Amino acid sequence: MVTHLRPYQRLALYHLRRSLDAGAWRQYIDLPTGTGKSTIAAAFAAQRLKQTQGRVLALVHRQDLALQLAGTLSQEELEVGLLMEGSYTLHTPVVVATVQSLTLEATQALLAAKATPILTVLIDEAHHAIPGSVYERILAAIEHAVGGQSVATIGLTATPYRNDERIMLALLPVCAFARTIPEMVQEGYLAPLTWRPVQVDLDLAEVATTHKTGELDYAETTLAGHLLREAITAQLVEPAISLIEQRPTLVFAASVQHAAHLSAAFRASGFAAAVVSGRTGRKQRDELFGRWKGGAIQVICNCTLLTRATTFPASRPWSLRGPRSHPASTCRCWVEACAGPRARPTAW
Repeated sequence: MVTHLRPYQRLALYHLRRSLDAGAWRQYIDLPTGTGKSTIAAAFAAQRLKQTQGRVLALVHRQDLALQLAGTLSQEELEVGLLMEGSYTLHTPVVVATVQSLTLEATQALLAAKATPILTVLIDEAHHAIPGSVYERILAAIEHAVGGQSVATIGLTATPYRNDERIMLALLPVCAFARTIPEMVQEGYLAPLTWRPVQVDLDLAEVATTHKTGELDYAETTLAGHLLREAITAQLVEPAISLIEQRPTLVFAASVQHAAHLSAAFRASGFAAAVVSGRTGRKQRDELFGRWKGGAIQVICNCTLLTRATTFPASRPWSLRGPRSHPASTCRCWVEACAGPRARPTAW
């Protein structure tokens, strides 16, 4: 094993192996983002390659996550291929694939690429693996292809339980290992969080909800429409101005337009602010993050981008997050974005 594992990561590996020995071939680990689930996955993949005569498939739902996970697996000195838009490598011992790329034809091509069967499947953001999903179809194809051999399927997630249904458990019924955000904060692996709520004149009963992500939440388009009002923007930005001082600030907006709206309000108050989203090119994004970390930009307003472990440029960042229908989702976004023992974020 090349990567040095933290004590809880070693314990997670132990329990994964123990669950496999007990016959639990479909299982998951539940750890907050920023605590190194990908590192555990890489160590487990390395072990499985040594112990079995099978390949490893890692499933992700976004290209940036595919690249990130492939990098982590490569750090274990594993030969890793990518299957996603712009990459089509199927023959390596480890393949990281976006589920969108694994069409019926691509799945069969992957299975036929080598005589060595796929005996290990890793699922990143495993709460997306629900009955009737592409994940279920891929798992069924792999298990059918190996005949009587057992396939170890390991899910990695920070949210196994949704606030409306427990649908992931239909595919991954066994929890091998779990740690909570408070436990990771207490052990010094995640940033402690101070909560400061701000009251705004918004009736959330008027905001439509959706199950689009598998979780009951406010519909982003509708929510953004309600938030794009000068009065609400002022109610959000004015208390922030009095509190953030010179500290770096991360804002979670409901839409790209909402992010731009908030950024303009901060700039009008004399703060250097910028917007990043999925529409921002990687080169421009890296440039903005560099200026943020260098202090040239104080406020980053983002939409659906910085929701995973993010290295803040200073030790006491501030974070602003709009309403979510489930408090755990809100808390998770703050702590995940501020992951790391050195940061001490305050959120409102």
